[in-house]
Parts: sequence; structure tokens; C-alpha cells
Amino acid sequence: MTDEFPAESGESDIRRRAAWALGMLALVAALFVALMVTFLGTSGGGKSNGVGSLDGAATGSTGRSSTPKASGTRTKTPSATKSSSTPSTSGRSTGAPKPASCPTSSPCVVPDDIGNAVAAINAYRTAHNLPPVQGSVSPAAQKCAVTNGSDCSGGWAESQVPGPDGNAAVIKIQKLGHLLDPAIKSIQVGWAYDPGNHQYFFAVVRNT
Repeated sequence: MTDEFPAESGESDIRRRAAWALGMLALVAALFVALMVTFLGTSGGGKSNGVGSLDGAATGSTGRSSTPKASGTRTKTPSATKSSSTPSTSGRSTGAPKPASCPTSSPCVVPDDIGNAVAAINAYRTAHNLPPVQGSVSPAAQKCAVTNGSDCSGGWAESQVPGPDGNAAVIKIQKLGHLLDPAIKSIQVGWAYDPGNHQYFFAVVRNT
């Protein structure tokens, strides 16, 4: 009488090996998927928000600006009025800033170039091998400042600073204000103070 148990034992061994091979393939596939997810999930990264176009209106903590569009006729630039102090074209800022106050809790125009912004702008220009330009305080720039950039005209830029510091204002608007434009002939500046938030508004208008 023939014993068939060895044949069944052989088939069981083949099945075990096949099951073991399938298990290994499944494990390798799972590891491959996990590695792909890990690498693909970390390689993209998040994109930082881009800065708005310098030729359009850009809002935010860095300020606002506008560049007038070219046209067949030149828009007349508002005339500048002289400040009580002589407009400066030097590259140095002189004198300590004066404290500002408003009669009410609403923002108000600050007379004069309280933060010596004209000198700061010219210092920035001369540091980039450009000539200084004549500058003065004007009602147009003051209106642009006191409205926090909401009522401005021409080629302007406006921003907020914690104190009457022309150098800090230039740092915030140096790109938006196109202060290195070689076509600039003169500039108008204006300051305003917001007693509610204890901050200063600064605006510059370029005359080309």
C-alpha cells in the first residue's frame, strides 16, 4: 500500500513559500509607497506670498504706492509749498524729531518735515551714486499721508512708521517709492500722526 503523505507535505511547503514570497512583495511595496509619500510630501514646501506690483497700488504694513501711467499729455503735478524749515538736499539728517500731537483722537497733519525725510531720501540716493534732489513739504503729500494713502495723486508712496523717523520711512518705501529713479527732479513729502494707534504716516510724491 502506497503512502501519499509526502506529496501533500511537498504541496504544503510550496504554498508556504508562495505565501512568504507574496508577503515579502507586499512589504516591499508598502515601504516603497511610504518612501514616496515622505519625499514627495516634504520636497514641495509652501510658497511665500509675493509682493504686489510696484507700479500698482500695494497695500499692507509696508505701505502703498502708485506710479502714474504714461499718456499723451503730462498730468500737472501739484505745486509744493515750502515748509517752515528750509528744504534740504543734503545727505544727512539733522536735528532731533519733534513730538507730534493732534487736537482730537483722529489723525492730523504734522507740519514741517518732522522726520527729516528729505535728507534721508537724498542720503539713500547718494549712497547709490545718484544726485540729491530738492524736496519740500506740500499739501498734496500731507493729504496723502493723513488719509493713509487713500487720497493721493501722481507718483506717490505712503507708509506707516512707529516714530517720526525719515530713515525708517525710507527703508519701508525705498522700492515702492521708486526713490532711485534718475528722472526725479524734486520730491514732496508729508507727515501725519494717528494718536489712536500712536503711529506716524509718511508720504512722498515724485516730480519728474
